[in-house]
Amino acid sequence: MIDPAILNLFRPGEAACYSRYSAPIGDMFILGNDIAVKALIFKDSYPGWKAFVSHCAGAEPDCIHTMKIYLDEYFSGPVRRGNRSSLPLPVKFSAKDNLLVIMNKTAELKLDMAPFTRKEISVYRELIKVPAGSTISYGHLARRSGIPGGARFVGNAMAKNNFPIIVPCHRVIKSDGSMGNYSGGVHIKKFLLDHEKSFC
Repeated sequence: MIDPAILNLFRPGEAACYSRYSAPIGDMFILGNDIAVKALIFKDSYPGWKAFVSHCAGAEPDCIHTMKIYLDEYFSGPVRRGNRSSLPLPVKFSAKDNLLVIMNKTAELKLDMAPFTRKEISVYRELIKVPAGSTISYGHLARRSGIPGGARFVGNAMAKNNFPIIVPCHRVIKSDGSMGNYSGGVHIKKFLLDHEKSFC
């Protein structure tokens, strides 16, 4: 049985799609519907992963297909020095639909931000601007998000992030330069940072 906390991402009666994605860091699961991606989950950080099977009522939604494209581009290292066109920018937030839309040259990736507060969304929007291969401290991200003294708030927002890699919480580190925590495990955080440095 799938964890109720995961099912709570979907409204009662809403058609849900779960799709498995094989990444160099291990399998991940993309959850979504015909409008937006609901979550991206690391298999090894989620005890209930065995309950997931790739399941879609009908054709796989465009948003999940687009997420796979973004992840393929990310893990293949498409960004080269002087050419950042494939980074997930620019970003816009639709308050009416609670959607965070990340645009590149070929597609729009829609993320469902309904579970989050405006303050948390402001942190995520600012975080997406941090370039691949770079890092930012919790305190600095808080200041950039208009929350001076909000390092702990930012840390909590990172822990709640439903969209790792896309909303790149792995780029947030402690002020002393140490890694800090990561939902997928610190070894994955280090892998992602090393991977980005290899192509930026």
